[in-house]
Amino acid sequence: MPSKTQTQLHRIQKPKHNTTPSGMDNSCLIIITLWVAITQSMAQNNESPSPLLLSPHCPDKCGNVSIPYPFGLVDGCYLEEDDPTKYLYYKIKCNDSVTPPMPIFGNSEVMNISLDGEMRAKSYISFSCYDSSFQFNTTYENRYTLGSCNDLEDVKDGSCNGVGCCQASLPDGVNDISTRLGSFSNHTKVYDFNPCSVAFVVASDAFKFQKRKLTYDLNYYLDHVKSPVVIDWAVGTENCSVAQAKGNSLCKNNTICEDPKNQVGYRCKCNKGFTGNPYLPQGCT
Repeated sequence: MPSKTQTQLHRIQKPKHNTTPSGMDNSCLIIITLWVAITQSMAQNNESPSPLLLSPHCPDKCGNVSIPYPFGLVDGCYLEEDDPTKYLYYKIKCNDSVTPPMPIFGNSEVMNISLDGEMRAKSYISFSCYDSSFQFNTTYENRYTLGSCNDLEDVKDGSCNGVGCCQASLPDGVNDISTRLGSFSNHTKVYDFNPCSVAFVVASDAFKFQKRKLTYDLNYYLDHVKSPVVIDWAVGTENCSVAQAKGNSLCKNNTICEDPKNQVGYRCKCNKGFTGNPYLPQGCT
């Protein structure tokens, strides 16, 4: 079946016979010229963004990290919600003063953004260190405790059961954690092998306790040591049914909308057999 473009070409009426200086039929020139113009137009219209991006002008990476929509690096490339105070939630800053460039979310270095609703980022730790005379402290929110010990011989590598190291699973939906670091006798009895108490949140598959780290002193922690954390993300503050009823859900063609557990907002996923970024206007293909 001829295409629309081919049909238009067939409607061109052949003019009276006339030849160019080279002897070529002018009707051929008309058809050839029109075909080239239409072909160029079709090529321009076929220019499309990456399957993970909102627009062709949107950068898809900062350094070695891919930044898929609804997140973005420049204006017009990330999701802007109705509430202007939330615009920066999906904006990732790209620090190109370092090599390779580093994506920043809040004050954390982004390691990976998954369309499954997870972001991995590097977060600072909290520590309280002692020397023979003074105590040095720094405390950040959203951490949990990795302790200290009274006898290094009792501590085993890979074991975080309360001797030298203790940890606790965080429930879903936690947005803020505060910790307070302390020590019996200000580490005076253990200073020689354990000068610091440390606390931090870390991804469960990214941490393995090593007792030698109990011996690290203030200089080590002042070097801005970070731990990888998992941050759950979703779109908006409304669940699927509300967003769809209002007509503002991002879940479009060949996608499904899901409500995450113990979290506000919703997530989009491609239907089985389809791929792409389910948050883009064109949906999955």
